[in-house]
Amino acid sequence: MSKRALLAASAMLLISTAAASAVELDCNTNAAELHCTVASPPSEARRLFTIPREVSAGHMNIRTGPGVNHGLVGAIPAGATVSATQCVPRDDGIVGAYWCLVNWNGLRGWVSQAGLLPIS
Repeated sequence: MSKRALLAASAMLLISTAAASAVELDCNTNAAELHCTVASPPSEARRLFTIPREVSAGHMNIRTGPGVNHGLVGAIPAGATVSATQCVPRDDGIVGAYWCLVNWNGLRGWVSQAGLLPIS
């Protein structure tokens, strides 16, 4: 899947809550990045994503904070499904995609939103 197709798919995602209501994200896309915000996110909002098969080196690094300046928690293999609860601007001084707090196989940490493909 191309980066442009991934950005377009990400821009249309909805965050579903346990109460079966949904909050639509306000997303700004351009050729290089995707930025999404939620005015007041539900505390238990969760969304499922997959790690695309084409992800770099066949895995997505999961970190202790939202940026490459944070330590590694582990790596999520391509094709895996993760649950994300929030996405925030990266804090490492690099311009780019937001980072999302995810849970996978007992690990909890942050991954770049650029490497997440929404499950519809």
